[in-house]
Amino acid sequence: VLRPADAPSKYWMYIPALALLALVVFAQRARAASAPQRRSAA
Repeated sequence: VLRPADAPSKYWMYIPALALLALVVFAQRARAASAPQRRSAA
């Protein structure tokens, strides 16, 4: 008899996705803070 395997909820994938997004945002903010400030042309 075959029965579907118990899979974890698809919503558990939001945790690593949001953690990765937070890591990228944090890295970009740190990079922008350490870069020399540029003046806009407008």
